[in-house]
Amino acid sequence: MSEIVNNKSRITQEDMELIDQYLSNQLTESASIEFEERLNSDSEWALKVQEQKITRIGIQQEAIANKLEEFHQHIRLATKAGARPFKPKKFLAAAAAILIVAGALVWMLFFNTSSEDRLYSKFYQPDEGLPTLMGVSDNYAFEAAMVDYKIGKYQKAINEWEQLLTTNAANDTLNYFIGSAYLALDNSEKAIVYFDKTLSVSQTAFLQEVQWYKVLALIKNGKKAEAIELLKHTQHPQKEQLLAKLKE
Repeated sequence: MSEIVNNKSRITQEDMELIDQYLSNQLTESASIEFEERLNSDSEWALKVQEQKITRIGIQQEAIANKLEEFHQHIRLATKAGARPFKPKKFLAAAAAILIVAGALVWMLFFNTSSEDRLYSKFYQPDEGLPTLMGVSDNYAFEAAMVDYKIGKYQKAINEWEQLLTTNAANDTLNYFIGSAYLALDNSEKAIVYFDKTLSVSQTAFLQEVQWYKVLALIKNGKKAEAIELLKHTQHPQKEQLLAKLKE
């Protein structure tokens, strides 16, 4: 058995999506009322919601901190260079030039990418990761890396998880999330290696997720036939839509 606690038994992907919809005010009025009734009557559900709130706050704080650092860096550079008077006409001309260049880049990226890349981009969304209880869990190193993963520090998370993997090479949780992190870094070949390790574990709790992401990785690698064959065995809600696109 895995030494890493498998939190999938505690909160499912569907739970996380439902909680995110509630926290983002995306539920209908009736669904929101039902959600709040469950929140008031089910202490375990209330704990899951609280965990998700903490995770969202941490991600938002990290994003704000990064933006502030960028802003401060810009101010420091401007101060060193010596600020010049603001000239609206020059600013508008520069902005227009930037928009033209950006538009050209978007056009080039879109029309020069393969159909596989466009299909991959249409269906790919990074796995949101597992909920974390920093300071409560015995798996502090794993959960610290999970926080890095959630805020987009994928390589840092990989480095931490690969250290844990040295003493637990068959752990499906570690292999799945290392593969997910590599896929988020656009390294589909490396991701497939770890996804295959996850699939080698019988009765892995990540079966549906790993099949779906391996399908996407295969598409990105141009292995359309393999992707179709694997996709037939998945239960992902977008399965039929993706199959139809692959068969076009």
